[in-house]
Amino acid sequence: MSYGKPEYIGASFGNMYIPNVDDKVKEQIMDVLRVRDQGENIIGLCGTDKRVEHSVKTAIRRAERDQLFQNIVTATVTKKPDITKIQTQIGDAIGLNFDNKTDLAKSNYCMCFGNNKRITNAETAVLLCAKMKELQTVLVVLYDLHGRLNLGEIGIPFGEDHNGCKILLTSTSLEVLSEQMKVHKLIQLPET
Repeated sequence: MSYGKPEYIGASFGNMYIPNVDDKVKEQIMDVLRVRDQGENIIGLCGTDKRVEHSVKTAIRRAERDQLFQNIVTATVTKKPDITKIQTQIGDAIGLNFDNKTDLAKSNYCMCFGNNKRITNAETAVLLCAKMKELQTVLVVLYDLHGRLNLGEIGIPFGEDHNGCKILLTSTSLEVLSEQMKVHKLIQLPET
């Protein structure tokens, strides 16, 4: 029985293809990303940085190829999360430019705040959330979590707020994903 040329390489014995462990993890990620309205909107991927990054990049390429999301957004969190930086990375990816918050505050999009001063992170979160809700489907990838992160504070809608928003969190810590972030689906890359 021949499976043809596989997209990724596992072990091959004659004409039989046996996927390796990373292939199975990538398929798990894709299975979760494909499912809608099953209460698995926040996905955690735990493992070493390089393996996690490779798995996520592969999942993003496949999601783009399969047109699973209108928009795919990535941001890096780091040990000391910079909310403004994370909001800017997400805003840039969905068409909101937060580099000059003074100009943004003067625009029609922000007149709801009733001022022409610099907007706060909380106001930025409201704008991000509103813009993301305009997208039917969006994947938000947050790399390198080291502790609890308030998704609402950033402006990322999820769950009943936006069923089309999937959030993929990566960390080297199982505890951060399972206990602090309380992900709906946890996928752990085995150690090599």
